[in-house]
Amino acid sequence: MERNRNNIRSCKLFGDEKIEYPVHFDLKVIMTAAKPDKENKELIGSVLIRLAIPHSGWRSKQSRQGSYTSYSVAVTITDDATMKKLYRELAFIPEVKYAL
Repeated sequence: MERNRNNIRSCKLFGDEKIEYPVHFDLKVIMTAAKPDKENKELIGSVLIRLAIPHSGWRSKQSRQGSYTSYSVAVTITDDATMKKLYRELAFIPEVKYAL
């Protein structure tokens, strides 16, 4: 496990395996619940739009104690550079605690 600039842990989920693009998956982002749900979705959505990543089907769930909210959205990633940019840009959002 490594830690990035915002002290978010990251790992090489696929190790040295090559990912075949395009890839479709549910992106999950865990954020602090300090901001309203709409603002958090807009923060994530702005990254997806800026990177021209097709996305749909937003879902959210608040933690038991209400401290965090997890957001899931179906995405389609077309290449490795876009995948790396996505996680890099999400890491710069202060409210993001984890993205997978």
